[in-house]
Amino acid sequence: MQSRISLSVWIILCVVLAGCVTSPPARFYTLSSLPDLQPAAKTEAAAGRITIGVGPIEVPAYLDRPQIVTRTGPNELQLAEFHRWAEPLADTLIRTLAENISQLLGSEAVVVVPWKRTKIETDYQIAVDVIRLDGNIGDAAALVAQWFISDSDGKTRAPMHKMRIREPTKGADIRTLVAAQSRAVEHLSQQIAEAARQVIED
Repeated sequence: MQSRISLSVWIILCVVLAGCVTSPPARFYTLSSLPDLQPAAKTEAAAGRITIGVGPIEVPAYLDRPQIVTRTGPNELQLAEFHRWAEPLADTLIRTLAENISQLLGSEAVVVVPWKRTKIETDYQIAVDVIRLDGNIGDAAALVAQWFISDSDGKTRAPMHKMRIREPTKGADIRTLVAAQSRAVEHLSQQIAEAARQVIED
């Protein structure tokens, strides 16, 4: 009888202790876009005569998850269970790229495609394939992506480019890693915007 009581007390104690153990709150992150820039040199896009669509954008399956992915070795990844993207990574990437390119071209006529609210005809379209976007905490963020620009007829106007970016972090936590990833996306945006400017002005 006493052993049964002791067992019951032990079970209750375990339940109480389990209830007292709580997981740390999850933190959520997005990529940041470029700050407001001085108006860029006028192009046809800036004048509103040209509309540029950004998308589609592809991300590898290992990044297509809520958890932020970090690299702990050449062949080893780690999922930060309590550090998550606030939305699917492809969504924050395409929106950040579109906003950056809009700023760099000085044009409001840069849209994310497919445009959800209404059908917008674009003169040029930028497709991006992200091969890698991770990094080592306390070291650097890494971005590898390839992209090309096509016109409304599907003809390639800027050939496939591949860019490898390594952006040092300024700290040893997830927050500074995401900030470094944002800067890496800025570098990618600058290269794409310059190519788009050349295509428009040709």
